[in-house]
This record gives sequence, C-alpha cells and structure tokens, in this order.
Amino acid sequence: AGTAALALPALAAGTTEYVDDKFKFRFEVPAGWTQTETEISGRRKVVIWTSDGSANAFIAVTPVRGDFTSLGSFGTADEVSQTLIPNGKGISGEMLNVKSKNSMYYYDYIIAQEGRPEKHLKSVWSVVSGDALVTLTAQCDEANYPAYASQMD
Repeated sequence: AGTAALALPALAAGTTEYVDDKFKFRFEVPAGWTQTETEISGRRKVVIWTSDGSANAFIAVTPVRGDFTSLGSFGTADEVSQTLIPNGKGISGEMLNVKSKNSMYYYDYIIAQEGRPEKHLKSVWSVVSGDALVTLTAQCDEANYPAYASQMD
C-alpha cells in the first residue's frame, strides 16, 4: 500500500515532515515544536507536538479490525462528529464544520470546559494501510484562533 498524506496545519514558520513507516502515512508538523511519542498496549500509538504558546497537535493511531476498510465502517462524517462533541456538567462543544473529502473526515469544532479557556480544534480522520485509524488534531485557545486561523485551514 502507498503512503497516505495527512496535512497538519502549519502553525509556525517552517515545517518538518513526520513519517510513520509502520502504518505508512506522513504529514508536516511545525518546525521547532517539541515531539513526544508513546506506544500504548494493543499496537496503539500517540504522538504529541507542543508549541511555546497555546497551540498543540496530536495524532492517535489505533489498529482496526480487517473488516473496517474505510471510514464508512465507523459511520458517516456527520455520525462520527457526534462522538467528538462533549455535553455534560461543566463541558460543552459546538461543531462548526464537518466535511468528507478524499477518503478523510474533517472536523472544525470548539470545546468549552468550565474554568478553562475555550479550545478551537481541527481534526482529520483517515484509515491507512487498511488496518489503522489515524486521527490528527490541532488545537489552540479560541481567543488565539484568529492568529492561527489561516494556517489551520
């Protein structure tokens, strides 16, 4: 299988390519951000990038069963979006945009948690190599979003 290209918003000047040879995907991350990578049981992996400011990005790689060959196995983009928005005591969210394009799901949403700054998040979901769900999310404080908006689109 070929290498899937996922595009992470470049939130800082310059980018560095991140390549995952095991699950066969790649994308660009802002140069100078600090990277932390953790393997979790069940062949899962989480990679986090942090900036000096309020922005960060993370990727989660979760192996899927062989019969989950596309994102459609999880439901439509709209159906999956319902799982991203928390609503409970002290926490709420608002989905701003949902899009399905090039075998990927794209989400733009805000999460508000009591006592914390509102967060603006953009996520991309894809099934790669036919055996892993890759979710890539970039986020920043909503108050800082105007400074990052053009780079996160």
